[in-house]
Amino acid sequence: PPRMGERQGVGKRHERRENHLPIPGRKPLFSDYVAVYFEKAKVQRKRPGTLENERQAIGRWRDYLGHVRIDQIATPAITAYLDKRLKGGIFCGRKLQPVSERTANLDLMMLRNVLKAAMDDGHLRELPRMKMLDEAPPPKRDLITPAEFDSLIEAARNGCKKNGEQL
Repeated sequence: PPRMGERQGVGKRHERRENHLPIPGRKPLFSDYVAVYFEKAKVQRKRPGTLENERQAIGRWRDYLGHVRIDQIATPAITAYLDKRLKGGIFCGRKLQPVSERTANLDLMMLRNVLKAAMDDGHLRELPRMKMLDEAPPPKRDLITPAEFDSLIEAARNGCKKNGEQL
C-alpha cells in the first residue's frame, strides 16, 4: 500500500513518456473540426455519393454538437442524438421523419469517422463509447423466376449487339 502522500497509479510524467497525454491547449469545436475533416485527402478520395451522404449525416451531427469542443463529446450526447433520430425531429432546420436502426447506425458511423480523424490529429485520446443499435435483418428477396430469366437473356441478345450472345 502507498505511504501517506504517495500517489497510486501512473504519474503524468510516465503518461507523457508513453504518449498518453492529450496535446495541450484548447481543442476545436466540433463544427470547426468538421471543415478540417472534409479537407483531408483521405476523405476527398471517397466516391461522390459516399461524400454526399457523409456531408448530410455530419451536417446533422454538426447542428446537434457543433457548439461542443471535440474532446468534450460524450456518450450521453451521442445516445440522445440517436434517440432523437429514431423518434424523428428537427435537424438542420428541417423536420425529419423517424428512421430505422440501420439509418441511425450509419449516422453513428459517420460521427465515428470524424472522431477517429480527430484522434489521429491528437485532439482525442480515445473515442467515446458508442454502441451500434440492433438492426432488423434485411427482408428476404425472392429469386427471379425462369420466365424473368428468359426475358433477361432475350433482352441481352436483342439489346447488346457486341456480346449479348455471350451472355
